[in-house]
Amino acid sequence: MSSETPPPPPPPYVPPPTDREGAPSSAPPLPPPTPPPYVVPPPTLPAPEAKSSRRGCGFWLLALFAVLFFGTTVLLLISFATLFGSEDGLRATSSGDRRHTLVEKTLDGRGPNKIVYLPLQGVIGDVGGIFGEPEDQVELVQAALKQAREDGQVKGLLLYVDSPGGGLTASDVLYHEVAAFQRETQRPVVALLGDVAASGGYYVASAAQEIVAHPTTLTGSIGVIMPLVGVERLLEKIGVESRPIKAGELKDIGAMSRAMTERERAMLQAIADEYHEQFIRVVLAGMKTRGVGLAPETARTYCDGRVFTAEQARTMGFVDEIGYHEDALARVRKRAGLTETDSRVVTYQRKQRLLDLLLARAGAPERRASLTVRVQGLPTPDQGRFFYLWMPGLSGVSSSR
Repeated sequence: MSSETPPPPPPPYVPPPTDREGAPSSAPPLPPPTPPPYVVPPPTLPAPEAKSSRRGCGFWLLALFAVLFFGTTVLLLISFATLFGSEDGLRATSSGDRRHTLVEKTLDGRGPNKIVYLPLQGVIGDVGGIFGEPEDQVELVQAALKQAREDGQVKGLLLYVDSPGGGLTASDVLYHEVAAFQRETQRPVVALLGDVAASGGYYVASAAQEIVAHPTTLTGSIGVIMPLVGVERLLEKIGVESRPIKAGELKDIGAMSRAMTERERAMLQAIADEYHEQFIRVVLAGMKTRGVGLAPETARTYCDGRVFTAEQARTMGFVDEIGYHEDALARVRKRAGLTETDSRVVTYQRKQRLLDLLLARAGAPERRASLTVRVQGLPTPDQGRFFYLWMPGLSGVSSSR
């Protein structure tokens, strides 16, 4: 086999140019076309990664904080505008009694004259406020009576009592406020007794010009009680010894960790008897105002702490009539010279501002805006207090004669 390189192939045949008639052209032949220059392709680079649209946790926390801050600011501005821009808010601010701003609510009727329906329910005394602090129930009633006194359209008061009583001072102050309202305004006051209107509840109702009881009302309990217990034997059994440091021999009178002496019992009993006599004087004064023809000596025999049914109370002169809400309302209208067409029944409710609602939802216990306050049972720190209170099973130093 030969190693010589084979000759290159002959160039391709290019026909000579011809003119339009097909004759050979005399022009020189065209040179062969020059091949395009070789271009080096650019290097292939990897495609860039797509940027992630996901944001970090810090961004969302900052955004949430901004939204909350903006929303809270707007709500606070609205709250302050409600407080200082409304007529009620200005009046409450000027009087210094913003806690008990009350709004009027119509319950029945459309007449121009008003009969105020004032409910007194639950144990009489301090109750939990909207922020958890004690809120005086007496102050709520005082605010309602003040508003009714200043309203010239109010022609009478219907006091609804559904209470077993409560603290001595609270009961006496409420009695005084209702009596003062009637005396200063010369507007009729009628009390309507609910399920239980005993002890301090009846004490307050005695300020009314008339008392109407439901057929199933339980009332009476004209007496005083100081709940005391003794656990000295129990403490001795479990090996617990009380060691108080005191200055004054009777400083720990009524202590549950030791037995009460006869001298101590006599002293507490004398106090209870004095409070009981005050209660009896209120009852007798109420009977005199209502025109009850019962001798005081006879009335005193019933003031021994017993409770009465509605019928028994009517027979003894402690209530004037047995009836229902419409009957008591008719009594108010009759005394005020009103009719159903020219009068309406209204009540007062505690006004809650937006700021109150926000703070209440933030952690304070929820509370109704109504003036009516219900308290279940006896408050805890009541060991060593006297009460105008009827509560079955409650024991201690008492005075019922």
